[in-house]
Amino acid sequence: MTVDEELFVQQILEDRDRLYRETSMLKSQLSGYENFEAERTTYQKLLDEKEQSIVKLKQQVEMLQRKIWGKSSERFINKDPQQRTIDFEGYFGLNPATDSGVLLPVISEHDCQ
Repeated sequence: MTVDEELFVQQILEDRDRLYRETSMLKSQLSGYENFEAERTTYQKLLDEKEQSIVKLKQQVEMLQRKIWGKSSERFINKDPQQRTIDFEGYFGLNPATDSGVLLPVISEHDCQ
């Protein structure tokens, strides 16, 4: 064989070796994708669960915002001057001009009999 033929054969062998290594690398990568569908299904289920959780939490936040900041059924009612009050402390019945400031016990009819 001549030198040119040897160089040509050497070049062909190097190309074939490069192609073989590339093919081997691609086959090893392909074996990693064999479980791709199963992993995709697993991740899709996980994603769906997270989405449901997000929707539930958003609903809770909206409900709490309505409860805290929304329109309330309790309303402020202006004080009615005609409404009678109950004097729990005994202050309303005292007249400083006529009363001595001493509270006397109330005697009921039941106590008198």
